[in-house]
Amino acid sequence: MIYLLDSAVLRYIHNVNCLILVLYEEQKYSMTLPFQLMELLNNEELSDIISWLPSGLGFLIKDKRRFASEVMPVYFKQSKYTSFTRRLNRWQFVIREHGHKKASYFHPQFNRGDRESCMKMSPIPRKQSYK
Repeated sequence: MIYLLDSAVLRYIHNVNCLILVLYEEQKYSMTLPFQLMELLNNEELSDIISWLPSGLGFLIKDKRRFASEVMPVYFKQSKYTSFTRRLNRWQFVIREHGHKKASYFHPQFNRGDRESCMKMSPIPRKQSYK
């Protein structure tokens, strides 16, 4: 049995398939560390703990202790600051310490409002342990 579909139905099917593909791509990228960071940096309620640098070319964690206890459990499902910095290193962020309380972080493709460049970021592959 052969069904003939008119052009309106075909356009609708095409549009639905495109929407599904776009949503899949967004979900895939939104789970990465850079996209999680972009989300929380855009949350003004956290600006006393973490914020974009004025230039928008990096971000500043203003209070590491509060970041670990208040922000990390919500956004990253962990609360160890050293684990967070290890993940940043894996994503090739450059870290600049400002004493024991503050630190700023930079990556050439991680800039305020630039989601397209953020999508191009990739982590250093993990070394596999052989047993």
